[in-house]
Amino acid sequence: MTSLFAAASLVNAVLLFLVQPMTAKALLPAFGGTAAVWTTCMLFYQALLLGGYYYAHRLGRLPPRAQAAVHLALFAVAAFALPPLPPAGWAPAAGAGVGTLLLALARAAALPFLVLAAGAPLLQRWFARAGGERGRDPYFLYAASNVGSFLSLLAYPFAVEPRLSLPAQARLWSWGFGLTALVWAVCARSASGADALPEPAERSSWRERLLWVVLAGVPSSLMLGVTSHLTVNIAPVPLLWVVPLAVYLATYVGAFSSAGPAVTAWCALAAPLMGLSWAFSGAFFMGTWPQILLHLGVLAVLAGALHGRLAASRPPASRLTEFYLCAAAGGVAGGLFNGLFAPLAFSGLHEYACAVVAAMALLPDEALPPRPEGDAGEGLHWSSVALRVSAATLALTMLGEWPWPGQVWARVSGGRLGPEFFDVLTAVYRLLVPGALAYHLARRPADLRAAFGVMLAVVAARQSVLESKSVVERQRNFYGVLTVKRHESERWMTLTHGDTIHGRQSLDPARRAEPLTYFHPTGPAADVFAAARAFAARRFAVVGLGAGTLAAYLGPGDELAFYELDPDVERFARKHFSYLADAEARGAKVTTVAGDARLSLNAGGTFDLLVVDAFSSDSIPVHLVTREAVQLYRRRLSPKGLMAFHVTNRHLRLARAFARLAAEEGLYAARRKDDDSSARGKNTSEWVVLAQTPEGLTPLAKLGTWQGIAPVAGDPLWTDDFSSLLPLLK
Repeated sequence: MTSLFAAASLVNAVLLFLVQPMTAKALLPAFGGTAAVWTTCMLFYQALLLGGYYYAHRLGRLPPRAQAAVHLALFAVAAFALPPLPPAGWAPAAGAGVGTLLLALARAAALPFLVLAAGAPLLQRWFARAGGERGRDPYFLYAASNVGSFLSLLAYPFAVEPRLSLPAQARLWSWGFGLTALVWAVCARSASGADALPEPAERSSWRERLLWVVLAGVPSSLMLGVTSHLTVNIAPVPLLWVVPLAVYLATYVGAFSSAGPAVTAWCALAAPLMGLSWAFSGAFFMGTWPQILLHLGVLAVLAGALHGRLAASRPPASRLTEFYLCAAAGGVAGGLFNGLFAPLAFSGLHEYACAVVAAMALLPDEALPPRPEGDAGEGLHWSSVALRVSAATLALTMLGEWPWPGQVWARVSGGRLGPEFFDVLTAVYRLLVPGALAYHLARRPADLRAAFGVMLAVVAARQSVLESKSVVERQRNFYGVLTVKRHESERWMTLTHGDTIHGRQSLDPARRAEPLTYFHPTGPAADVFAAARAFAARRFAVVGLGAGTLAAYLGPGDELAFYELDPDVERFARKHFSYLADAEARGAKVTTVAGDARLSLNAGGTFDLLVVDAFSSDSIPVHLVTREAVQLYRRRLSPKGLMAFHVTNRHLRLARAFARLAAEEGLYAARRKDDDSSARGKNTSEWVVLAQTPEGLTPLAKLGTWQGIAPVAGDPLWTDDFSSLLPLLK
């Protein structure tokens, strides 16, 4: 009996997690490969999960046999909505927005998802009736459900997506839905003959319900904040978003397992150390992997402690559907805070810090170590806290910025202990100081929370002072954080999106017109424009505006259309950089088309050169490099027109995807990888050019720096129905 319900919970969760990326990927080309599509899908499914939990809560008021009959009937009705994909050939009307996307999602998968979303609370309620002594506490099935979610999370990017097209995925999912319905029928039969659960002796208070919402909402916000911080500010690695979500699900599994109290106690013990280390992390340079491990550790410890407190506060089985309804509401609230409120309220990714502070305030007091003997633990002891925290923060801040300590160590040691020794020493010191503070403060929860507030204020003030020296403007919107910095020492302005450079311009009037970064005159970008001009090219299109650097290659009478998704980018490019204005002053015509490039290009236009510059970060817009996308680009080219792709990427071998596309579409491909960054302001870059005839590559072949490329075994053919980043990972 226990194994049956555990298997049903696991399979139900697997299907629930698989359908979300599948439908989002199916709708991506139709609505444009924007963050809005993914975020809308996420919020849609979170709201639907909440609806499923509410349906389970209301259904629980019916007699056992009626519950089974209604839910199995809903399974049968939902089967008519399969497979969970838009109909073949369906396309939204021009200019369709979020409303049309929500309708498309509802038609494709709403009813099947709603049926499965009710799975966790319903199965546990049924097991509470039929499970005998074990059924008195059915919450362990929630751990099994989260194991299923965890397996599904790993299976989709690493097993399903690389091997199956979208139609094949949908067929497999439909068969799984039918199998799940059969397992549900067996579970319903086991539970329908059992006695109904007794009515709860007491109702849940609003204070109790609010606590459930908060204890579920803060970890949800924390997970999303860690994901954004890792993928935007630290390491734009494809598929890295999987790891924080996996850690988040693992904390749920641990909290609701039989080892839950022990896991919660260990997490609460580690929380002060991890929280203080996180607060001090900005005072020193850290390598990529130490930063990743630190932030994942913060997520694991804080989410584990809060989920443990949530599990410890669970009510009797007779009220479990209400408990899950509140927990689901918390998950939705966390998503709304990060996805909708934070971009409007904050100029940076400050929701992460908000979630950390909230998590520290919610740590379970009873899991902390005992206080010192004779210490009642009352009062905040502000003088002690402020003195210790301020001194440690000041010391760490100064050590992190002064250059002389490393030189002192080198002289004292006679050169035997160089700056590397100082780096190790400061790293150890950075761990010891938070550790000592954590040991002292963990025994006094009030002091811990007050101290954490003091530290964050000091760290935030320090960061604000440092950034005020170089940041000219920062803007956050739905698509991320744009920052313009003025570097007086290097004498240039830089535009970044997250940590990815999107343009740079010299402040020296004599060099203002010079294209920099990936578009330097000695690099592949200059070759591309020269090759196009060999065929009298005058009309150009560029996907991705950045600082408008490519406008530096325009002359009188040239026309260039930039296709830019983020509306704030053009404002930044015109306000802080002069590439666009300078080109217009030379007599060129420069326009910017807002919106997704693929949708905009579909509306028309003919070009002699089409440049796609959208692959530098982790969020690879795959829909811009599928076979259908290349076919669209070809329709927009003149007979001798060229397609150029800037494929510089730290983690992916994107040139291999274009080699396969060229072979499939009868095009001719060439590649140049320029590793020379010796020129001032120049970045290394890699470019691929696709020509419609062999003669189209002749100007590049004469340079001797470009090589033809051909596909090799294992190179993927990306289409709107099939794409995976795994074969291209470096």
